Amino acid sequence: MHELQHPLIQKSYIKQYDSLLDGLEISRDFQVLDIGSGLGFFKSLVIRRGADYVGIEPERSSYEAACRIYGGSGYLNGFFPRDCPSVKFDVVLVLSCIDEVPNKMEFLSGLRDRLNPDTGVAYIAVRNSNFFIYRFKSARIMANRSERARITATDLSSHEWQELIEAAGLKICEKGKFWRPWLTGFSFVGLKNVIYKLLSMIVPCKYSYMLYYKVKV
Repeated sequence: MHELQHPLIQKSYIKQYDSLLDGLEISRDFQVLDIGSGLGFFKSLVIRRGADYVGIEPERSSYEAACRIYGGSGYLNGFFPRDCPSVKFDVVLVLSCIDEVPNKMEFLSGLRDRLNPDTGVAYIAVRNSNFFIYRFKSARIMANRSERARITATDLSSHEWQELIEAAGLKICEKGKFWRPWLTGFSFVGLKNVIYKLLSMIVPCKYSYMLYYKVKV
C-alpha cells in the first residue's frame, strides 16, 4: 500500500486541501489544472465538487503511481506549458513545482495564458530563499548537505517572487504563509519539516519556509 493510501495521511491531506479548494470557490463545471500533480491526490477532491480535473506531471514514476492509485483519466505525463492542453482554466494549482523550473518567466507566462481572463485564479506555493534558518548556515555547510539540491540559486525570496509574478502580467490578490502535509513518516526529514512549519508560524511572512500567492490575470 502506498503511504498516500494510509487513512491517517489521507485524513491530513483531505483536511488541508479541502480547505484550500474551498477558498478557491471551485464549483460545478469548473476547469481545474493541477501542475506538478505528483501522486494525483487533488483529483478526487476536485471531481467531488463537480469540476473537471487535468493533472500534468513530468516524472514518469509519479504519473504512473497516480494512474494506479486513482485511475488514469485526467492525468498527463509531460511538462508545462509545452504539453498542456491549450484551453482556459478556471483554477490552476501550482504547489511546490515552479521552484525547480529554470525558466520561471516562461512558466508564469504560460500560466497566464491558460487562465480564464474573467474568472480564472491560480494558487502558487513556493519555497522562500529568505527563510530565516538559512541565515545560520554557511555556504560550505549548505553545499555538503543533501538539501542543497533543493535550496539552489534558482530559489527566490518573497520580494523576488512578487516581482516575477507581476512581471509575467499576473495580479496578486492574496499572499501568505504556506505549508503542506509531508509524505515522510517518522524520519529525520519528517521531523525537520515539522520544525520548519512550527518556526514559520511565528516569524514574519517574508521569512517563512514556504509562501503562497493567489493570482489572477
